Amino acid sequence: MKEIVPRKIFTVILCFLMVFANIPLTFADGGEDEEETPPTVMRKASTVRTVKPGNIYIPDKTPVEVELVNNISSKTHKKGHIVDIRVIENLIVNGVVVIPKGALGQLLVTEAHKAGGFGKRGKLVLTPQFVFAANNEKIPLIPDNYQTLGKGDGGAVAVAAAVTLIGGIFMKGSNTTFNAGTEFTVAVDGDIDLGCTEENLADEMDPSKVRGNEIKVVAKS
Repeated sequence: MKEIVPRKIFTVILCFLMVFANIPLTFADGGEDEEETPPTVMRKASTVRTVKPGNIYIPDKTPVEVELVNNISSKTHKKGHIVDIRVIENLIVNGVVVIPKGALGQLLVTEAHKAGGFGKRGKLVLTPQFVFAANNEKIPLIPDNYQTLGKGDGGAVAVAAAVTLIGGIFMKGSNTTFNAGTEFTVAVDGDIDLGCTEENLADEMDPSKVRGNEIKVVAKS
């Protein structure tokens, strides 16, 4: 009978350790409180690129405003899944729209975990990939500084799980969920050579210009 109390104390300590060991350090979590989770996604180093002398380019780390095209959730999305994004504001270089509003792009799910017992929260790590320029070229992206897209639970799950082991077993954390239309900022990865001079920039970025692989075919006689 004397050992019952120490075992209960050990159980409570174990609950604390299991909960705090699962605090995510990613884009965000899916709690409902108004307290925002501290942003903790580190920015990767920009790629070094060479711009041809005389050519116009998009400078490294130029911000691009985007939004999610569809709902995403740690409950349904897995590592390797593609997430579509859409540009919500024109990026204009020297008076010419280079990345137009409405242009599409992609993020990559690089880590995903569903919510679990003991208040374990869902987790999504999203890595920007690219957006399309007006001439259909892919513009590579990185996160813009530190990004966070969600709200924290203020530690409520951890406190509740410490009250009783039984409660912790059946306690389920929140999945990380972002709705379509969620807006955030990404950035251009490196100085991007647009392959033209200022004189022909407008022509190169003309959206009505037909682009693609052109071949010549001689009719058979």
